[in-house]
Amino acid sequence: IGEKYRLVFNTSGLPKPVTIEVYTKDRDSKKREAIFSTKDSPATQTDFTFDVAHVRHLFVDYIVPINSGAKIDGCVAFMLGYSDKI
Repeated sequence: IGEKYRLVFNTSGLPKPVTIEVYTKDRDSKKREAIFSTKDSPATQTDFTFDVAHVRHLFVDYIVPINSGAKIDGCVAFMLGYSDKI
């Protein structure tokens, strides 16, 4: 109780931009609420930080664009930390 959480995403290992969205409930919940999104971020931005407090569960969705053609490899780094002093 009282912790603050910090989510950090790094998408520099991706060949194309991916949208990251964080929700309070799972996909099937009618009370699902988006609390973070990279949708409106510049395409060149690769580091994203989001602070949140008083949450029991978080649900992260990665929206990957459809690729037609050759296989493309990449990765996203995700870190989660918590503190009572963030």
